[in-house]
Amino acid sequence: LTAPMPLADVSIFIPIPGSDVPKVTQVDGESRFDGRNGRLIWHLEMIDNSNRTGSMEFNVSGTPDPAAFFPLSVSFVTAKTFCDVEVLSVNSTTDNRPVKYSKNVSASVEEFTIS
Repeated sequence: LTAPMPLADVSIFIPIPGSDVPKVTQVDGESRFDGRNGRLIWHLEMIDNSNRTGSMEFNVSGTPDPAAFFPLSVSFVTAKTFCDVEVLSVNSTTDNRPVKYSKNVSASVEEFTIS
């Protein structure tokens, strides 16, 4: 990417081995444990130029292998696309006259995994 993309509604899904509930000791944003799916969810409302970093610290009893916390999955939405395509006008196909239109630009991630 050549320009920063603000990301909204960012969730990072961290697999948690075993059945113990992780103890979150520090978090920027919010966190919750999804016991049904065995994962810790770290949620940030916005990542942008004014809020580029964040951290979360947690403990899990036992000594699990660090590889057990991977792969991470990430979801987010953004009002900017990877290519700045603009719709400048919309014309009728029957007489080529301009027609009123509206546009909504957004992008969302289908799958983003960190292994």
